[in-house]
Amino acid sequence: MRLGPVAPPDLDDDQLDQFAAVLHGPPEELGYDEPVWSTALVQAYLIEEFDVAYSQRHIRRLMHRAGVSPKRPRPEPASADDQEREEFYDTVEKSRISG
Repeated sequence: MRLGPVAPPDLDDDQLDQFAAVLHGPPEELGYDEPVWSTALVQAYLIEEFDVAYSQRHIRRLMHRAGVSPKRPRPEPASADDQEREEFYDTVEKSRISG
């Protein structure tokens, strides 16, 4: 049972569909300098695109509804060359599989 009035959603169905479609592509396609969608990046996108501000908790709910999980970019040493990066990713992948 809900108490009190319920505020209308800030995004309409068309905007939610557009939002979901955008999240299924990389943020770089929209000019962001990030490889993955984080809650902070989605928050910035919603403000810029729709002039709507949600808490990061609510953004996680919207992302879940859109079928996307928030991600965090993994740090990578700036000095690493391609071979070092490949070895790093192999090590991380092996430890993830065996762990």
